[in-house]
Amino acid sequence: AAARHDLCLIVACDMPFLEQDLLQHMIDRRDDYDAVIPRLTVGLEPLHALYHRRCLPILERFLSQGERRVSAFCAALNALYLDETELVPFTADVFFNVNTPEDLARAEARLAGNRARS
Repeated sequence: AAARHDLCLIVACDMPFLEQDLLQHMIDRRDDYDAVIPRLTVGLEPLHALYHRRCLPILERFLSQGERRVSAFCAALNALYLDETELVPFTADVFFNVNTPEDLARAEARLAGNRARS
């Protein structure tokens, strides 16, 4: 409700490798969809997705009914799903999650490698 714009990018706090080109691609493909959600072979990435603010009443209804499954919320939207073939041009790490100390070490190593190449 506090969004100042019609489009909201929702990204999990443990996904450190956002790609500006992918975000622009999602905006460009949005048309009149409620949401643009990446769909990988392992499943949806609803916490790395673009949502229109008109999704808020739908989300509020789901929450007030006790529904907590993000997949159920996504299924209720007029969403565009970007499949893996469409996502190939973007870095493989864009959907990487930092959940363990090992994941953090991998993320730090990637960042160190990026700095060394700059």
